[in-house]
Amino acid sequence: MEEQTPFHSENDTLFHEVINLLPNPIIIDTVNKGIPSTIYCNKKFIDLIGYTSEEIKNHKETHYYYFNQIKNHVFRDGEEPIETKIWVKCKDGKRRLFHVAFTLWKETTLISLLTDITDKELFLEMEKLNKLKDRLISIMAHDIRNPLATLQGLLDILNENDISPEQFKELVPEINQQIDQVRYLLDNVLHWIKNQLNSNTAKPQYTHLQDIIYSTELLFIQDFKHKDIHFSHSIPNGLYVYADKNMLELTLRNLISNAIKFTNHGGIIHILAESFEDFVKVKVRDNGIGISQEGIHKILNGESVSHVGTNLEIGTGLGLNLCLEFIKMNNGSMEIQSEEGQGSTFIFCIPNKMH
Repeated sequence: MEEQTPFHSENDTLFHEVINLLPNPIIIDTVNKGIPSTIYCNKKFIDLIGYTSEEIKNHKETHYYYFNQIKNHVFRDGEEPIETKIWVKCKDGKRRLFHVAFTLWKETTLISLLTDITDKELFLEMEKLNKLKDRLISIMAHDIRNPLATLQGLLDILNENDISPEQFKELVPEINQQIDQVRYLLDNVLHWIKNQLNSNTAKPQYTHLQDIIYSTELLFIQDFKHKDIHFSHSIPNGLYVYADKNMLELTLRNLISNAIKFTNHGGIIHILAESFEDFVKVKVRDNGIGISQEGIHKILNGESVSHVGTNLEIGTGLGLNLCLEFIKMNNGSMEIQSEEGQGSTFIFCIPNKMH
């Protein structure tokens, strides 16, 4: 009697041929006591990472970069696994980023479908860096160059002895204002770059809100005088917030600077704070030129909105972006109430205790 070839062998051959024709990497593992072990991977995966099939089954580096990442998703509380992104170390030492969709079949077989997204992620990162570069060039060309040019003009007048000491004294506040404006712009730019390139984290601590308001007010004394703005605040004594002190200072500084910029000569800026059970609500209110609803929408969606102020002040449009980002990083929220010609109120809520 002629020996018959087992039917499953023909199926195995067909399976290998079909799987190897697929454009996506495929990995199949058996699972024993929560630990996956590779029994099959197709040619696409082998070509991408450089290891042979046998090396993949036994290579510890591959196990570390692949299995240890996916098993945390697969075996969490018995949930049906979903999708994730993982990095896989290749034989040449480089790493590739994969989108992985996987499922556990009959509780013992893990089937993973991978999509190589390394080039896509690199493209997106390059696109992000190009936008960052273009934004910085724009800031340097206009927002920082203009006040420096004005300052240079004032110093040229002084250098040429075209003014008397009394006239120079009159120009000192304007010179200080130009220097402060450049300093604030550079400070915002540096914080913004740091936020764009790094994953900043807030370092919250209990901070006395009134102290922050007092120290911030001192920075703008000359600006208030220059535009004859009446600044006041209603902050209950002993009111503390739980937030990153540096981020909170920069947020208030930007909100006050923004209010000054868009408030007319002789205007009013008022800050008030209310304490609730789990948070403090702070309002920075002015009676300036206001913001359109479209402008509010753009600001709250993280877009940079830059306009010339009532005294031709300029800005990068990054200050409000930073305020929004910093408040969110401190588990807070922000809203804007404004009407064109009627002034604006910037409101942020921030925790007053550790959660």
